[in-house]
Amino acid sequence: GKSLYSLGRYKESLDYHKRRLEIANKISDRLGKSHALRNLGRAYFKMGKHQQSIKYCSESIEISKSIGDRRGKGIAMQYIGEIYLSSGNNEQAKEYLKAALTIFQDISWMKNKYEVELLLENH
Repeated sequence: GKSLYSLGRYKESLDYHKRRLEIANKISDRLGKSHALRNLGRAYFKMGKHQQSIKYCSESIEISKSIGDRRGKGIAMQYIGEIYLSSGNNEQAKEYLKAALTIFQDISWMKNKYEVELLLENH
């Protein structure tokens, strides 16, 4: 799914992420479910389906919170912040991006930390 996403083949990547979600549900893999939901959200965002994207990323955040996956929570919050930025809702975007930045700083996750800092600087 991620490979197809990288190639800009978002609709095709959805099929793989949906299959991953089905498998994660079947084997009770909450971390896998959170990842699949987040990846679905990202693909829907690239397809311009912002409400679906927010829905999937929000579900990912809730699961990440419940299992203590701070990195996953931060990434999903970053994605939601990016969605709000792209739709011109800068205040809500900043709220999500600042929360994500705090997480990335706390866990020393530098890649996303720098991405979020750039997003906040440019908006």
